[in-house]
Amino acid sequence: MKSKKISLIITTIILLITACSKIKTNPDIVYIINKIDKECKITMHYAILNKCRKQKKSFFELQKRIGIEEVLPTLTYFFTNENKRKATIATYFLYYLRSYFSKIVKSPKLVKKSITKNLIVGLKNMTDYQAYYAAIPITNLAMLHGLEEEIFTVASSHPQDTVRNAIYRNAMQYGRLKVFDKIKVASRSKKKHLAFNAIASTQKMFNMTKKERYKVCDWLKTIINRPVERESTEAAKTLVTRCKGEYIDIVLDKLEKLSKVELKKSPMRFILSSYSFYCKKHFSKKSNGTKMQCKRKEILKAKLK
Repeated sequence: MKSKKISLIITTIILLITACSKIKTNPDIVYIINKIDKECKITMHYAILNKCRKQKKSFFELQKRIGIEEVLPTLTYFFTNENKRKATIATYFLYYLRSYFSKIVKSPKLVKKSITKNLIVGLKNMTDYQAYYAAIPITNLAMLHGLEEEIFTVASSHPQDTVRNAIYRNAMQYGRLKVFDKIKVASRSKKKHLAFNAIASTQKMFNMTKKERYKVCDWLKTIINRPVERESTEAAKTLVTRCKGEYIDIVLDKLEKLSKVELKKSPMRFILSSYSFYCKKHFSKKSNGTKMQCKRKEILKAKLK
């Protein structure tokens, strides 16, 4: 048994080395990462780079100039590297670069599928807490490249609950209805925080299609009656912010059935805030409620005083 485990470890290392050797790196990114490794204070548990302002600025300036698609291969090389400090540096930048994925969303082929596969393998082998920060962008890329099964396999076996939860919480943004069945199964899980994060994943479904709205929103309206308030509240948030229309009435109906005391104690009361349920122009967004829905909202808010 012991010899089999050793053989498996050796095989994994060989596969990683082989994969990394095929990754084309950018010499300027390599230089910056090596410089950070030598000059900066690195908190590995949380993937934080301290006393590193100039070096981080150099990285982000270069990233803007050459494009995220040119940066990701080099980050992948270091993320799957045996040098844990450099893997942490790569994790830091992967986490922050998820905000720049819009170009890849429009054209996933800008990043080779093999890069995402290597990142998934790296995530599987990064067993400490910092893997959580890498799980979010890697899940995004996995969904864009049709690698849903591979990333969910990592979720099912990873030693960090936070990694599993991050994968499920971010799955629906780009996985959409392809991963909906897995989300529904996870939403009934007894594992720590998994049901909550699976339900919360629906909040990342921006610009729902009619088909998505019909399937996801109709499912969520059954969740708002769950006894676990954290879960029912997450469902209500999506109904108000993403589903809108008649689904807002379903949430308002539920809140109106509560007494004043119950409403004040319910976490669902926060849905009445302008952040979730806005009746006037909110930043660049129009009202997500009708005049009647907004009137009902104000009556409910008055009960909270």
